[in-house]
Amino acid sequence: MMTAALLIVIGIVFLILEVMTPGFSVFSVGVGLIAAGIAAFFTDSWVILLVVFAIAAVLSFVILKPVISRVSKGKPTGVDAMKGRRAVVVSRVTSNPDEGRIKMGGETWRAASDTDGDVFNPGDEVVIVSVDGVTARVAGLKED
Repeated sequence: MMTAALLIVIGIVFLILEVMTPGFSVFSVGVGLIAAGIAAFFTDSWVILLVVFAIAAVLSFVILKPVISRVSKGKPTGVDAMKGRRAVVVSRVTSNPDEGRIKMGGETWRAASDTDGDVFNPGDEVVIVSVDGVTARVAGLKED
């Protein structure tokens, strides 16, 4: 009984970890642990629990991986998602990455102009061209 509860709790922890990590890394392990936990209510055999874990983990991976890949396909994540987004200059931005700061989505980022000689002053709106480490490379907005 204690083994069943422990396996289920650890499985739930793995599912929570999946929500907090990018990609599809520990979900199947969580599903396998929960399935083994449920099986532990009916048997004390570690061999059977291991088989149930393996089958559930593999099945959940095989069935859900293509679905999740299809849903998230083409959507940029992390710093790639920042490219093309607009930001507001908070402190003067030059080509020197130690000086400038921008604000985007409620977060303040170190920023440098993408082109030498471009200077952006506080309040200017810029677009993020790329991200190098913790520094956003920005350019001015093109006027329509």
